[in-house]
Amino acid sequence: MKIEINGLVIERLKERDIELVRQWRNSDSTRKNMLYQKVITKEEQAKWFHSINNFNNFYFILNYKGRKVGLFNIKDINWDERTGEAGIFMNERDLSTLLLPVVGTVTINELLKNVFGIKKIYAKVRKENKAMHRINALLGYKKAKEFDTTDKEYDLYIITPDDSYSNSKKWLKLISPMGFETGQLIIKMEPEDYINEFGGKMEQLIKDCGVDFKVDIVDGNKVYTRINSR
Repeated sequence: MKIEINGLVIERLKERDIELVRQWRNSDSTRKNMLYQKVITKEEQAKWFHSINNFNNFYFILNYKGRKVGLFNIKDINWDERTGEAGIFMNERDLSTLLLPVVGTVTINELLKNVFGIKKIYAKVRKENKAMHRINALLGYKKAKEFDTTDKEYDLYIITPDDSYSNSKKWLKLISPMGFETGQLIIKMEPEDYINEFGGKMEQLIKDCGVDFKVDIVDGNKVYTRINSR
């Protein structure tokens, strides 16, 4: 599955890309901000991929101007309560200071709200990761007051759809003059999506989400293009 939105291409993680992601993840600059900080082996990476390659976990590679620049995820989705845990890390250091993580997060949040119907997003941030604490604050995330941080290596953040929508509108206005095409949403299904139940469930999710899509068949694959947003 590939999603084009706000000038970014977001591609569902495929097995052929997990070695690239492993290299990103094992870099010193990325690993120091992760809850799990050990170096990951190829075998561990493959085992991890097969454990998350399902409809309860969405891992997306962010593509910007033809370059793969980072990974975003919404994992452990509870479809009954419509909650999930978000995470992001960037590969390219020159793009990772502020703008692209913000654009990527705003973009994904729009998708999670309008298509996935997620009602609450959680994020765990290591206490020493000052940059991500700042980004979360800019995006409207709030620290969970009921969460006891004693003896924890991280703080827990929460955002609701109302907070997300309010902050996303502000950021979308800011990024539009910078060359990010706001309003666009195209979802392209791919053969890999139908290896397991993912493809069928994703199609049903799109059908039930309340957003109007035009459906085309391109090279034998379904392509959903948003007509308008709710």
